[in-house]
Amino acid sequence: MNNNPVKQTILLLGNYRPTLTLARNFSKLGYYIISGLEGCDGGAEHSNAVNEIWDHPSIAVDQDGFIAAFNEYVKQKNVNLVFPVSEEFVRFFGENSQIDLNTAKLVGVDFDLVNKCLDKISMMTLAKECQIPILPFARVIDHPELIKVARQIGYPLVIRPEKSTIRLGNKKALFLKNEDQLLEQIKIWPKGQSALILQQEAKGKRHNIYFAAKDGEFFRYLHSVILKTDAIDGSGLAVEGVTIDPMENLAKYSTSLVKALNYTGIGLIQFLVDEATGKINFLEINSRIVGSHAVPEYAGLELGTFQLDLALENQIDNHNFVGKAGIKYVWAIGDIQATKIAWLNKTISTRHALKMVFKAFIASCRSELDMVFSIKDPKPGLMALKNQFPNLRKLPKTLKARR
Repeated sequence: MNNNPVKQTILLLGNYRPTLTLARNFSKLGYYIISGLEGCDGGAEHSNAVNEIWDHPSIAVDQDGFIAAFNEYVKQKNVNLVFPVSEEFVRFFGENSQIDLNTAKLVGVDFDLVNKCLDKISMMTLAKECQIPILPFARVIDHPELIKVARQIGYPLVIRPEKSTIRLGNKKALFLKNEDQLLEQIKIWPKGQSALILQQEAKGKRHNIYFAAKDGEFFRYLHSVILKTDAIDGSGLAVEGVTIDPMENLAKYSTSLVKALNYTGIGLIQFLVDEATGKINFLEINSRIVGSHAVPEYAGLELGTFQLDLALENQIDNHNFVGKAGIKYVWAIGDIQATKIAWLNKTISTRHALKMVFKAFIASCRSELDMVFSIKDPKPGLMALKNQFPNLRKLPKTLKARR
């Protein structure tokens, strides 16, 4: 564990759920926490663990402006550590060598390894070489090839963007039963997509393997199962899950993949497991802080601190540690937000929406952990909840628009 006698400054970039978890944990260790304002979830600006907010130019709109502002800000604030949290910022720092860290150290998995793991086809191929179960897959670059390869792989199939930060519409993946659905949902090549990944559809629940490793050897390990996501087809973000005891076969596959990559740092490996048949399908490996980062931290893995110690070249605690099983966790705000969107899109009735919101609250009350809300730091969760409900003055207009 990292013990800092001198209060250092750490800059967190990418304001979304795990930023809160990192800020809360690093604040306890005595760091001065600065968080960037840009991010998909927000919340850091309301946290009592965050000492300062930096409202910087957007990397999506003005990359040059961000780089110039960053170089100046790090020097001005005497930042000691820079931690890109979201995938957008991890990619950004890996792709822009002109960023001047001044005297600050960058916290994160080595970018060469990050790029390997971001290459979905490369990782799927490696999984196959490691004899990890994986269904047929392919990469396509245009619409005619998409139709042709889809026929070769066969239906039902799943289509994902090559870059996970660029959604297909507003979805992480499309689940298609036949060619008619493919032609209906992808009439032309999707704008902004360099390539699409096709794979036979696998059944089952998503299993997450959180880990910390050094030189290809595991030190910390936690297995969780996603019970519910914010998408009906199960492709979305986890809103409910539970940690379990390690499954021997998934531990074996994870170990072989980490060893093959000579992995150093923290990460998450995902599988689909069909409970009825026992069939397993490898999905991907994320070499960064993930959205459900609160789960392994609550289970005692201290992944954020592990990555920090690697950056600071501190001695690593290499004792094997398996996280606690039986932790029920939720992301209540994500669940409510998904319900709100479905209601606004008229895919569910008002009665059904109210029922789903009620269920989300019940699940939250029965869970040990919420990925955003903390009784010791309640404002981020309360503000996020407030934002999900329409202003009373605007409610008639919202109802009219829905009708």
